[in-house]
This record gives sequence, structure tokens and C-alpha cells, in this order.
Amino acid sequence: MKLKSYKIKKDGFVALTAILLVNAILLFVVSSLALQVIDDAQVSSANEQSKIAKYLANTCIEHALMELVNDPTTTVSDDTVSGIDLTFQTDEECNYSISGNYPTKTIRGESSFGDQNFTAKIEVVVSTTTPQVVIESWNNFANF
Repeated sequence: MKLKSYKIKKDGFVALTAILLVNAILLFVVSSLALQVIDDAQVSSANEQSKIAKYLANTCIEHALMELVNDPTTTVSDDTVSGIDLTFQTDEECNYSISGNYPTKTIRGESSFGDQNFTAKIEVVVSTTTPQVVIESWNNFANF
């Protein structure tokens, strides 16, 4: 019995190795781009949610300012403005308080929004000299 011998051609091996290497590099590049797009989407969503929390807190401050226009001597310890429709949800709300003695009042508004519960706090100091309400200071980054 006679054994047959086969010759291995190295040309095909080099081409196959080159194709596998190029495919691995392309897979890495596509995966990196996909992860970057996902990360950008998450950052964009978080930014939008933090802005909505700020808008809700501004809504509370504006509501409290309207109360002071109607009655400059009013004091509110803790009130909630609900049913605010800044997005397509209807359960958005914010809390505010009005303190201080006439004519100087301090308004504090706070809201939370989003999956990560972004919180915005605003503190406004006003002078309620009838018939005007003069804003003395507006602090968007209040810590109370």
C-alpha cells in the first residue's frame, strides 16, 4: 500500500489570516462606535431630565410669586403644585415654601424628576412693596 502525500499551500493561509485580522479590527471599531452612541444617548437623556427638574422648580417659584402678587403678606410652610405638564406625563409636581416677614420674603422651590431622580432647588428673595414684587436675588443652586 502506497501513502499519498499532500502539499500545503501557504498562499491561502496568509489570505485567510489577513481576512480574520481585518474582520477583528472592524468588529472592534463597530463595537466602539455602538458603545459611544449608547453612552451619548444616556448623557442626553440625563441632561434632559435635569433640565425638566429645573423647569419644574422654576414653575413653583413662579406660582409662589403669583401668590405674593395677590397677597404680599402670605406665608406658606410647604405646598405642592401638581399636574404640571412639561412633558407628556401628568404626575409632575414641585414643592415650595414662602417665609419671612413683610416686606422681605424668601421663596424656596424644589422638584425631582426622572429615572435617576434629578433634583433642582431654587431660592428667591423678594421685596413685596405693594403693588410690586421686586426680586432681590435668584439662586438656582440653592442648598437648603
